[in-house]
Amino acid sequence: MLRFIAVGLVLATLAAPGCGKSDSSSGGSSGGGSSASSQKSPEDALKEFKAAGEAGDAKALWSGMSKKTREELVEKMGKRQIDEINKKGDSEWEEAAKDLGKPAAELKKMTPEEFTQFVMSREMTSDREKEKAKNTKIDKVEMRGEVAVAFSTRQDGRKKMVALVKEDGTWKMDMTETKKLSAEEYTLNETK
Repeated sequence: MLRFIAVGLVLATLAAPGCGKSDSSSGGSSGGGSSASSQKSPEDALKEFKAAGEAGDAKALWSGMSKKTREELVEKMGKRQIDEINKKGDSEWEEAAKDLGKPAAELKKMTPEEFTQFVMSREMTSDREKEKAKNTKIDKVEMRGEVAVAFSTRQDGRKKMVALVKEDGTWKMDMTETKKLSAEEYTLNETK
């Protein structure tokens, strides 16, 4: 059976913590996936990501990630998965088609970026992920130089930290900067 490991990494580091501010200032669902960003702060970016997560707007979730993060995902997920599937041949494409609910012929025609976005959209817009988005609360956001760090609490009590970087005037979730927070996040969860 085909496994999409990178999806779990993205969901663990970006999607769930970024999607859960639950206070009256979140402004409700405001359309969910407007590609025209009105954000002025990291908190605004989190509100937009929250709305996209709750609405299952995969396009807005993708655009809410930094360019570096998207490139890393295409490399780790799209190119690598396609190479692995191609090594095993048509039977593996048929297996992927079953897993992903799309004909193998269509999957084969996808670029690595299209493949990555498709796989992520299926996972990040699932009912399970939408529910996680609704049940995660952003506790605070603090600036650390040029990086904004969001602290959140999941429904199970686990603490999460996510980093945002400013890119072309808007705040974006960044996997590289988020990974740098893993030791601190571990400590937060061990001392609770």
